[in-house]
Amino acid sequence: GFSSAFEAMSEFASDAAAAAAPAPAPAAEEAPAAEPPAGETPAATEEEDVDEEFDFCAPCDPEDEEVEPEPEPDDDGLLPNGRKPLLVGDVMELTPDEEFIQIVGTMGQGKITSMEGLETLTKLRELCLRSCLIDKIQNLQHFGNLRHLELYDNHIPVLEGLEHVPQLEVLDISFNLIRKMGPVSHCPNLTELFIAQNKLRKIEGMEALTKLVKLDIGANRIRTLDGLENCTSLRELWSGKNKIEDIGTSLTTLTKLERLDVQSNRLSTIRGLETLEGLSELYLASNGIEAIEGIGHLGGTLNTLDVSRNKLTSLAGVENLTVLEDLWVTTNQLEDMAALDQLSRLTQLNCFRGEHNPVWRDFEYKKKVKELCPTVTQIDAFYFPKGSLGNT
Repeated sequence: GFSSAFEAMSEFASDAAAAAAPAPAPAAEEAPAAEPPAGETPAATEEEDVDEEFDFCAPCDPEDEEVEPEPEPDDDGLLPNGRKPLLVGDVMELTPDEEFIQIVGTMGQGKITSMEGLETLTKLRELCLRSCLIDKIQNLQHFGNLRHLELYDNHIPVLEGLEHVPQLEVLDISFNLIRKMGPVSHCPNLTELFIAQNKLRKIEGMEALTKLVKLDIGANRIRTLDGLENCTSLRELWSGKNKIEDIGTSLTTLTKLERLDVQSNRLSTIRGLETLEGLSELYLASNGIEAIEGIGHLGGTLNTLDVSRNKLTSLAGVENLTVLEDLWVTTNQLEDMAALDQLSRLTQLNCFRGEHNPVWRDFEYKKKVKELCPTVTQIDAFYFPKGSLGNT
C-alpha cells in the first residue's frame, strides 16, 4: 500500500527532475601547464621534447606576434580604471641637476606607470624604475649622460629608444615581456646586460658588444648560445632555464669566461668548453647529463662544480679538478661509496653536497665521505671543524 505508492511517487519525481535538468556542458579544454617561476626546475614532461606545438615550456605563439598595447590615458589624463598615471615627479621632487633616480615600486613609494615628465633631466646618469607598471620606454633622447638604466620587473613588451643612449654601460630589462633583443646593438659600451625572464627565442644584436663583461639571459626560450662570438670580454654568462640542447662551438671565442651557468636546460653531455681555460665556476644542474666529461682541462682553475639533478652514476671525471672546493651532486644515481671514490683525489675540497642519491641512505655516508676527503668542512647541510667528524 503506502510503500508502493511512495516508491511510485519517487520514481515519477526522479524522471521529472531528469527531464527538467539542463544538458551537461561540454568538458572544458585542458589549459596548458604554466611555466614554473624563475629559478625552479621545470617539471619533466613527456611532451617537452616533441613538436613545438606540444611544448608546454614555450607556448605556440608566433615569434612576431604583436603585443596588445596598454590602454592610454583619456583626455583628462585618466587611465581606464579612473586613476591618474603616476609619474616620477609625483613621488619625489625633481631638479634639473638630478643625476640619480631610484624608485622601487614595492618599497612604498608607489608604482610608476610612465617615464613621462623626465625631459628636463639632461644630467641624469642613473635611472632605476624597478618593480613598477611601466609599459613603454620613453624620453631616452634627453639623457645624453645616462650610464645606468634599470627597468627590471615592469610590463615592457618592446625594447626601444636605445639608439639615443649609445653611451649606456649597464642595462637591466629583466622580468618584462620583450621578444626581441636586437636593439641592444645600439649600445656598444655596455659592460653589463640583464635581460632574464622575458620571451626571447634567440640571441641577437650582440656583434658590437665587445666590452660586455656580464650577461644574464636566463629564463627565456633560447635554444642555442650562437650569437655571442664577438663578446670576447665576457666573464660571466648566466643562461639557465632555457631550451639549450648543446653548447657546441658557441662559446669558443669567449676565452675570458670565468662563470658559466647552463642550469635547467636540455644538455645530455658536457662539451664545447675546451677553450674556456679560465673557468672557475660551472653550473650544470637540472639537465640530462650522464657523465662528467669535457672539463679535465679545467683542473687548475675550476673551484665550483654543480651537476645536481642529472643522471650521473659515478664521479669519474672529477679526479683531475685538483683545485675544486665546492662539488654539488645531489639527486643523481650514485648507488654506493664506490661511485664516490674520486673524492680521494680532491685535496682542496671544502664542501660536498650529495643528498638524495641512493648512497646517501647509507647510515655511515657522511663518515665515509670524510674519510675519503679529509679536507671537507661541509657535507650536505652539516658543518665540521677541520680534523673532526662532527655530529654525524
